[in-house]
Amino acid sequence: MKTDMSLELIKNIADLYYNGNLTQSEIAHRYNISRPKVSRLLAEARENGIVKIFIDGRNETSRFQEEQLLKRYPLKAVKVISVPYDDDQLALQITAQETATFFSGFFNSNDRIGISWGYTLYTMTRYFPNLSLDDISIYQIVGHIDNTSTRNHASEIIDLMGQRLHTKNAFIFPCPAVFDSPLILEMLLHDSKLKKLYESMLQCNKLIVSLAPSDTSCCLYRSGYINQGDLDLMNQCGSVGSICCHFIDQNGKLCDEALDQRTLAIPLDVLKSKEYLFSYVTNAEKVPVLHAALKAGYINVLSIDSLSARILLES
Repeated sequence: MKTDMSLELIKNIADLYYNGNLTQSEIAHRYNISRPKVSRLLAEARENGIVKIFIDGRNETSRFQEEQLLKRYPLKAVKVISVPYDDDQLALQITAQETATFFSGFFNSNDRIGISWGYTLYTMTRYFPNLSLDDISIYQIVGHIDNTSTRNHASEIIDLMGQRLHTKNAFIFPCPAVFDSPLILEMLLHDSKLKKLYESMLQCNKLIVSLAPSDTSCCLYRSGYINQGDLDLMNQCGSVGSICCHFIDQNGKLCDEALDQRTLAIPLDVLKSKEYLFSYVTNAEKVPVLHAALKAGYINVLSIDSLSARILLES
């Protein structure tokens, strides 16, 4: 029977080999063990279900889905990623890896990249490749959430993207996502440093946006920034979810202007004007808001798992 310590060693070695791209010899040197032992531990990782191998079944179905999505929505590019239907965590990992590589191909020197937050985006940034580009800046485009249990990972995302793009010009927005009143938000943005940061955020030419359903699973609700009454009001107005904390209906129109006026996030009209608007989805619950965002032109580069793509095309 494996001890907790030996299982932890197997997990660490598997992570370094499969996600860190270290060779078995490099891992052996790091842990002061033999290379054959590393090989045995990797085999045990597969046998114990710590590592699951998925052969990418990219086929005619994925390509057909991509063609249909390009015809249906005003997209510049789309990638449908084949995933297993019986393992959500593995599907998330595969989609995150593929998406990171896909999105990275659009980045160039002198880009100003804005990025939202959320666990899905955090998973993607963990796999983002190292790029050697000049004069890159990264900005958080939605205010913070102070409750760490919501796993929004705002700071970690900005930090990781800064590392991957080899830039020190990576900026978080040290303010709440939602304020008690529009007046407080307006007063805050009169601060010279925050005003400069906000104006720089508006100048981003490429944005990676986040989506969330309009229910109790969204970060704003779980962290206490909105309550059940807010959700009920938005759902009465036809809300299908949020994009960068803006709650929209099936046509991409704002559902609660009063809430939006006290929300710190890149405005929808500014968002829509950008050159590239990236999003990726691995959760069928986000399909309704994705459909609305695509129709309204808030997303023009999409990465999506094959199951969610099928549901989207059926909607």
